[in-house]
Amino acid sequence: MSDTSTHAGTHADTHPSHGKNGASDTGRMFGEATRATGEALQDASRKATAAVSDLGKSAYDVGTKARDEMSRQVEAQPMMAVLVAASLGLLTGLLLARR
Repeated sequence: MSDTSTHAGTHADTHPSHGKNGASDTGRMFGEATRATGEALQDASRKATAAVSDLGKSAYDVGTKARDEMSRQVEAQPMMAVLVAASLGLLTGLLLARR
C-alpha cells in the first residue's frame, strides 16, 4: 500500500495543474488567449473601418453625381425646374397646413 500512496503523491506533484508550473502554464495560456483576442479585435476594427470608409466614399460619389445631374437638368430646362420646385413647395405647404 505504501507503494500506491507514493505513486499517487508523485503523480500529484508532477501534474501541470499543480504547483508553480501549473500556475505559470495557466498564466501563459491566459496571456496568449488575451493577445490573440486583442489581435482579432484589432483586425475586426480595421476591417470595419475600411468598410465604413468605402461606404462613405460611395455615398459621397452618389451624392455628387446626383447633384451634377440636377444641375444639368436645371440648366437645360430652367422653367421646368422652377415649376417642379413651386409644386413641391405648394404640396408641402398644404400637407403641413392640415396638421
